[in-house]
Amino acid sequence: MLSPIPPSVALPKSMAESVPKSVPESVPDSVPELNSIDLLLDIGNTRSKWLILQTDDHAAPATYLGQGVILNQDLLAHSAKTQDSVTKGIVQQDIVSPAIVPQNMVLQNVYCTCVANEETLQVWQEMFSQAQFERLNGDSSFSGLVNQYDQPAQLGTDRLAAMIGAMTCYPTQNTFIINSGTATTMDYLSGGKVFTGGWILPGLDLMLHSLGQSTAHLPQLNTALLNPALLSPALMSPALMNPNSDQRNRLEQGTSTEQAISQGVLLSQIGAITHAMAHLPMIQTIVLSGGNAPVLLPYLASHITSIGSTITLAHEPNLVLIGLNAWRIALKGRIS
Repeated sequence: MLSPIPPSVALPKSMAESVPKSVPESVPDSVPELNSIDLLLDIGNTRSKWLILQTDDHAAPATYLGQGVILNQDLLAHSAKTQDSVTKGIVQQDIVSPAIVPQNMVLQNVYCTCVANEETLQVWQEMFSQAQFERLNGDSSFSGLVNQYDQPAQLGTDRLAAMIGAMTCYPTQNTFIINSGTATTMDYLSGGKVFTGGWILPGLDLMLHSLGQSTAHLPQLNTALLNPALLSPALMSPALMNPNSDQRNRLEQGTSTEQAISQGVLLSQIGAITHAMAHLPMIQTIVLSGGNAPVLLPYLASHITSIGSTITLAHEPNLVLIGLNAWRIALKGRIS
């Protein structure tokens, strides 16, 4: 159910580089005796990602302890089995386990973003009822960020956290942020600080599910099979069969129903992204995040190469958590 990272595993390099003075690259051999731990929690539509930090006080750097992911349906299924403390204990023990967090530590703060239903958020809140929950809202302020949304309160908090993460990783850059999950969101930060707007479209999973469930004869395909590294010959058009071909990351016409679906949903995503790119001024960096980012990454890289662009393409799986961490630091700074 959960995929915690043991303390011997170093923090993903990209995250350590983006927050160099707040999160170290690896867990120290001996953990100093500190006062509290903070939990960063990204509650998405399909899954929840978490990361645990050990903190001394408002000014001290945080120590990375571990991170993992849980499917929301698994979380809710366990919660539905029983309403007593057993359920909470099972999941909480998995997340805040002795292998990740010293037993003498106390979880004091949870910093979260949530785009899932309130039921999922409530399960998390009940699980850590002793902690102070700080929830990022669409209209939450962050120093330097100019939000030009007509109604900021309606902005998805995962999108806002991703923007804060992009500001942290790529300050002053014209940044195009693409988060490919249940939905695909595309947002633009001008000069690394002015959010001018964006787009939301169905993600790969929703497209495949809709075609499979809403038609009588089309097959249900799995998103994982669309990853170019995993794409089976049955789903490849002939031009893509040669792994050394420069056409491997091109989206050709399908010559079977499975190929037509796989190539079609990819074409819709890449086509929307590249069309948006053509309308945005002076993109310097594209940062890609979300569970389906690895699927889109090679096609975007191929497009950028084909048009001779100097745009930097980056894959940052922890972008939302980076944004949450920057917001956590800012919030603690205001409180201290």
